[in-house]
Amino acid sequence: MPKLQGDLEIKFEEIIEKASEEYQNKNYAKAIGLLTGAWNMLPNGKYEYDESFTVVWYVLQTALEKGDIEAMNQWVDKVFIADPGRGDTGEREMWAGRVAYKSDEKEKALNYFKIAHKKSKGRAYGSKDKVYKAFLNETEKGMQFKEEISHEISYKIDEYARKGNKFLDKGQPDKALEAWTDGLNLIPNPQNTYSESVWFLVSIGDIYFKN
Repeated sequence: MPKLQGDLEIKFEEIIEKASEEYQNKNYAKAIGLLTGAWNMLPNGKYEYDESFTVVWYVLQTALEKGDIEAMNQWVDKVFIADPGRGDTGEREMWAGRVAYKSDEKEKALNYFKIAHKKSKGRAYGSKDKVYKAFLNETEKGMQFKEEISHEISYKIDEYARKGNKFLDKGQPDKALEAWTDGLNLIPNPQNTYSESVWFLVSIGDIYFKN
């Protein structure tokens, strides 16, 4: 991805530094104004520049501190297209989740946080993100195991579980895997709301691990 060069780079860095000073002094409106100026300095095709992501990040961070939901929503879409060559570790979804959460779009925020958590392997959260991490954990915990399987399906599932156990005892893990997969497929979607899913997933995962 292209980077700013020469005098333009120097001037850009000066504005970013001034914006940082205003941020530290809690002059958030001034900081956003300076950052907007830095954004406008980027040449045509500005989203391709490495610096584009930096500006968007700083604007969102400043707007978050200011509690300026309108500014956050004006800039958040840019976080997905700025500096496309940047490594994908869930930072973009994390910002989208923060904005959605502050905008009281909790379901949307949850989906973004899930993606950020997965991409970052749980490392997406900063020191100020405890509320978002707690929200994700509590929501997912509350979603677990609320549903009950019907007696008819439960009976069939138990049959597949026993069948798989017999195959495994006979040293036939492939057939056990097939039986347990068939049992898992009987569980309605979303499968994570049924406790029966845990047994099958753990058993299937154990076979893959041993193989």
